[in-house]
Amino acid sequence: MGTVEQGTGSRITITDRLLAATILHVIPHSVKPNHVTIVRFLCVPPLVLLLWHHLYFYGMLLFAFAALTDAIDGAMARTRNQITQWGKIADPFADKLLIGTVLIVLMANYVNTLVVWVMVFIELCIVARSLLYIASGRSAQVEANRVGKVKMIMQSVALMSLFVYILSGIPTFLVIAMYTLYLAIAFAIASLVFYVSA
Repeated sequence: MGTVEQGTGSRITITDRLLAATILHVIPHSVKPNHVTIVRFLCVPPLVLLLWHHLYFYGMLLFAFAALTDAIDGAMARTRNQITQWGKIADPFADKLLIGTVLIVLMANYVNTLVVWVMVFIELCIVARSLLYIASGRSAQVEANRVGKVKMIMQSVALMSLFVYILSGIPTFLVIAMYTLYLAIAFAIASLVFYVSA
């Protein structure tokens, strides 16, 4: 599932080292980053099912797990030198599928619908741009950049805050969710502009 690329020059971050010393320490080397990315894809259907049936607590747990896999597969790829071309393409797509699906299913009921569709539209633009790179043979350039990863974190924080609001009814968490989502939109625009990896 993708040839491992040697000498990619990807920097190992502090988060990568922290995950390598904790979570990755218990994950066998037979489990590859691409396997973890596939798990994130597979989390989407049951997550939609849970949200559709208003099982928000379990939905929150599954979403948190799926979001964590984003950090895990990246850290595995960099610290274990297992970066593949497939992973570069599939990882950001898995992020967009996870976030976009939850935005549409969940946030549309609690947040201004226009805000949700603006975010989804920007994500679709990023996907379309990625597909153009792939079609032109420049698929290496569609890998997630730093701005895109910050955007993913902002989106995850916004959605987790919304889950907490739904479960607790505390308005402060809805405010946090909204403003974090606005910030995520700003990073999404920046990600679209600077999507070509250095």
